[in-house]
Amino acid sequence: MENLNEKLTQICYNYGANNARIINVDQIIFNRQMREWCKDNVCGNYGKNYACPPSAGTIDELINKVKQYSKALIIQTISEINNFEDTADYDDALEFHNMIMLEIRDTLRELNIENHAIGGGHCRICSMCSCLYGEPCKFPEKGMISLSAYCIDVGKLATTCGLKYVKDSKTVTYFGLILFND
Repeated sequence: MENLNEKLTQICYNYGANNARIINVDQIIFNRQMREWCKDNVCGNYGKNYACPPSAGTIDELINKVKQYSKALIIQTISEINNFEDTADYDDALEFHNMIMLEIRDTLRELNIENHAIGGGHCRICSMCSCLYGEPCKFPEKGMISLSAYCIDVGKLATTCGLKYVKDSKTVTYFGLILFND
C-alpha cells in the first residue's frame, strides 16, 4: 500500500499541489454546524448552485457518501495573492485548486482507482448554474461539492494531516480531498 500512497501523492505534486497526504476516512472530523453557516449564505451560493446546499444533499447523505470509502487523499494548494481585498485573486486561486483536483481525480480514474472528489468552494464550471433555471446540471461528471457542504472541518482536517491552514494577507490556502478504497 505504501507504494500506492507514494504514487498518489506524487501525482498531486506533479499537478502543482503544495502538499498531499493520505489519511483513513475515519480520521475525518465532521461539524454539522457548518451547514448552518451555509444557510447564512455568506458566500452567496446557498440554493444557487447544485454543488451547494440544499441541492448538494442532506448532511447525512453526504457523510454516508464519505464513509463508503476507506482512504482520503488530501490536497492542499497555497497561492500568493496580490491584494488582500481583491476577490479576483481568491477566485483565481480557487479555480486553480479545483482544476488540479479534477486533473488528479481523472488521472486516478485512468489508473482504475474508483474515487470521489470533494473540492474547495462552490462549483464554478458554468458561469451561471442551471439550478437557477430549474434545469439539470450540464456537467455532473465535472462538478464537485465543497468540503463545507459535506460538513468537513477543514481546520481539523489540516491538523490531522500535519498541515498548516495558512491564512494571511499574502496567501490563500485551499483544501480538497479525493476519496478512494485501498
